[in-house]
Amino acid sequence: MIETFYIETERTILRNLTSTDAEDFYLLNLDPDVLKYTGDQPFKNIESAKKFLDEYDQFEKYGVGRLAVIDKKSLKFIGWCGLKYDQDKDEFDIGFRFYKKYWNMGFATETARKCIDFGFNKLGIQRIVGRAMKENIGSIKVLEKIGMILKDDFNFENQEGVIFKIKNEREFENLIERVKQIPYGRNANRHDFSLVISENKGTCSSKHAFLKDFANENNISNVKLYIGIFKMNEENTSKIFPLLSEKQIDFLPEAHCYLKVDGIPLDVTTSESFYDKIENDILEEIEIEPIQVAEYKVNYHKEYLKNWIIETNQNKTFEEIWAIRENCIQKLSK
Repeated sequence: MIETFYIETERTILRNLTSTDAEDFYLLNLDPDVLKYTGDQPFKNIESAKKFLDEYDQFEKYGVGRLAVIDKKSLKFIGWCGLKYDQDKDEFDIGFRFYKKYWNMGFATETARKCIDFGFNKLGIQRIVGRAMKENIGSIKVLEKIGMILKDDFNFENQEGVIFKIKNEREFENLIERVKQIPYGRNANRHDFSLVISENKGTCSSKHAFLKDFANENNISNVKLYIGIFKMNEENTSKIFPLLSEKQIDFLPEAHCYLKVDGIPLDVTTSESFYDKIENDILEEIEIEPIQVAEYKVNYHKEYLKNWIIETNQNKTFEEIWAIRENCIQKLSK
């Protein structure tokens, strides 16, 4: 069954394209200025436009498609706007085309913004792209106004074009919830954060580095990654009991990674925030980048432990303390 769309903006109504739009479709594509940067050819006649609309199967196949834009005041067809799914690229793109008399009146921005919002919030689409030729300044301005970010260049029939993208703000929130439910466990390669998903396990390092890496790639600037040294004991980390008490150790300084979003701690090591259990036991913290959760974190932690052993006059060597620590981590992984 074909999805029926009826979307309103302040000045327009967006609805499914039908064969009754054939004359307007024909006239719209008859204007060389309208088609200048599209690569499309004019329809030969109204019948060929009607045939195109009759065979337009985006709605039937993918549940989305270009929509007719109707001016609320005149109830006239003024152009089209909407999403299209490209199966080969596995992506949704935003497109728009209007009669020239309606250019520079904000209709493209108004309707494209509404289609983006509808795609994200009603259809659950995670990312949308927009393409324009570099010389098509008008369309580029529209893509910028609706919040898209320039990502890449492309070549179309020896003409230079640009690709803009926009991400669903909920995508990062959904990813956080997904990673939070992934079981604790060390990955085969601590440098490959994608293993958190493919192996369905991860540590505080790999899980938070994976999320920070995603944030970096998608220009989410309010997400920070931290290493915190905290007092690991059998109260805040109950699964390690009785490994410390057997060695007559009150606590071990342990390194733990977590995020801060707008300064608020976020810990997805387990389904329940581990940070909440150790917040009052944190000895120091530093901000890092994802690449630093491997060797840098280990070396930083070891140096801290060596200094702690000396400063607190521990009766055990670093090697002995590290071995106890490794036993604790192995127990946490079970």
